[in-house]
Amino acid sequence: MMRENKKIVFISSRQNELQDIRDQLRDLINTKDDILPKLFVAKTFEVDLAGRKESVSEIVKDWVLKSDVYLGIFDREYSEPSVEEYHLAINDRLVT
Repeated sequence: MMRENKKIVFISSRQNELQDIRDQLRDLINTKDDILPKLFVAKTFEVDLAGRKESVSEIVKDWVLKSDVYLGIFDREYSEPSVEEYHLAINDRLVT
């Protein structure tokens, strides 16, 4: 049995902002395209990571570093944690 090596796409933005867009991107990457689900698995905090014992900030930082692609979606508002995760992603040479 061959193990799938999909690239992880972590989709993030300010919590409670642009949720519909993040959900649509997650669904597109994971299920609604012919090619993308074969190559990638998309994660968002609200759907995949909420409800853990660690703090939200620690969970997000961990997944920014675990991901192969960080997709930060920002509009008119952003939070300090969003700024921190963005800087973490661009300073990590392994995250695109």
